[in-house]
Amino acid sequence: MTVIVRQNRIMRLAERIYNLCRPGKVYALETSVGLKCLFGRFSSDRLNEYVFDEMPFSSASLELSDLLLSTDFLRDRYTLCGVGLLQSPHFRLMQEMATGTLTRESEYVLRCQSGTLDSRLPFVPDLDQLRKYYNLRLEELKERKRFYIYVRRVTLNGRTICLIADGKHRAALAAYLECTKCLYLRYVSNEVNNEPFFRQVYDRVLTLDPQEYSINQTMIRAIRHEPKAA
Repeated sequence: MTVIVRQNRIMRLAERIYNLCRPGKVYALETSVGLKCLFGRFSSDRLNEYVFDEMPFSSASLELSDLLLSTDFLRDRYTLCGVGLLQSPHFRLMQEMATGTLTRESEYVLRCQSGTLDSRLPFVPDLDQLRKYYNLRLEELKERKRFYIYVRRVTLNGRTICLIADGKHRAALAAYLECTKCLYLRYVSNEVNNEPFFRQVYDRVLTLDPQEYSINQTMIRAIRHEPKAA
């Protein structure tokens, strides 16, 4: 565990140096679980630059079942791409937090450690920090603060869905507590596809073995409004 923590610190330092030396260049490595973006990642803080609309979830004519997890560049047998929020490890994490049953063997924790939660490298989550985050968000709900989540509207197999680009944990907590009045959607424009990170990584994923990456590939084509592969 200590080794992984140290590796994560080294990687963060290396990424800062890489971004200074090679701005706009993404370095991604294919691993046994999927494509991992080591350097040149897109900061979610920048999503605000691409927001074109904002509205309360209650006014969006959506159900919680319409909120799905977005691309994670993992192989099909590990990916959470396209999984509904209510079926996600993030939602089960909130259940376990609320009931005090979160352990080192919980799915969310194991996925973090194996690198199958998302496109990040494996890491060891701090359970105390997770509980602190949960309690902080509970206080925000009591104060009726807004929970903003960033979404991308996509048509997939004739159905309009919302992919959560950022805010999965906030959305999961609001969903678990059935407090959707606090949820606000910020819609992200397709212009974000032109960012070097998305352009380069999407292109890379589409070149990978479709027998291994078909789920992410299908979602990327839907995001880009590209036709299905032959």
